[in-house]
Amino acid sequence: MEVKIEAYGDSALLVKFSGDFLHSQNRVRFFRRCIERSLPTGFLECVPGMTDLTFYYQPLQYSFFSARKELLRWLAETPVITEEDVRFFEIPICYHSSLAPDLDFVATSHHLSTDQVIALHSSSVYEVQMIGFAPGFPYLSGLPGQLATPRRATPRLRISPGSVGIAGTMTGIYTYETPGGWQIIGRTPWVLFDTQRNPPSLLQLGDRVQWRPISLDEFMSYMEMMK
Repeated sequence: MEVKIEAYGDSALLVKFSGDFLHSQNRVRFFRRCIERSLPTGFLECVPGMTDLTFYYQPLQYSFFSARKELLRWLAETPVITEEDVRFFEIPICYHSSLAPDLDFVATSHHLSTDQVIALHSSSVYEVQMIGFAPGFPYLSGLPGQLATPRRATPRLRISPGSVGIAGTMTGIYTYETPGGWQIIGRTPWVLFDTQRNPPSLLQLGDRVQWRPISLDEFMSYMEMMK
């Protein structure tokens, strides 16, 4: 395995993998699973990107060169994680028009009915490629090509937590009420990020997701149970 390790400030290392985009993503997913189990001694945290990893270490314990040596040792000795370790989530989603302000636009843009959009979106299996933008916000690959839609020309100032959106070829889930420009086509009642959980983010890099359509009544029942 060939990697490039660079200094990232005075207490972090940026790990870049050789190979093409998909190969790099696979390596990131592999090591993210390993990171859940253990970090190298003296390392505090690892933040996965789409094709790289940033490791934060104790600057009083390591110099750049000693941290790099320890990290290379850990990378070389880490055991293989198998496909059985991949987690799968079936996440409920409501596509009702009151929760999906851009569903009609997406359907019209692709000369589809809203039912066809729902069927396509909920039939695919997605994979978490990155967590970013907001705490716990997952970027999911796997969107059917027929539904690829650009971001909105004018972002909304407020998007409700749980809103599920499309931007280009990705699907994302808003975890907080934030501004955003993704095309909102539904909402899940699940809480994706909770500081009382460990880890706070429900979804992690490499997790698989499939959407399970629910009615508006079911959505409201979920919301009542979670109060």
